[in-house]
Amino acid sequence: MEHVSFVILHYCSIEITIQCIDSIKRHIEYPNYSIVIVDNASPDGSGCILDKKYQNDNTVVVLFASQNIGFAKGNNIGYRYARDQLKSRYIIITNSDT
Repeated sequence: MEHVSFVILHYCSIEITIQCIDSIKRHIEYPNYSIVIVDNASPDGSGCILDKKYQNDNTVVVLFASQNIGFAKGNNIGYRYARDQLKSRYIIITNSDT
């Protein structure tokens, strides 16, 4: 069964990001998936809050950019992780407010 990853770039909007994660989890019926959150150096510490919230959830991984590198480069971090580490066949890049 092919692996599918959702990549979500996060910056400070923790409630919106949590709603996006919850929506994916609520609606997906495919069992072999991951959600990759890339915290784009949120100055409010929300990336760490997400990391702690999902630390026991094996479908969610939180990655951290060392500085805010913008939309495209931030998504590239998640894409490369999904492709190289998770071996995902399909990768969906989505905004947290989708």
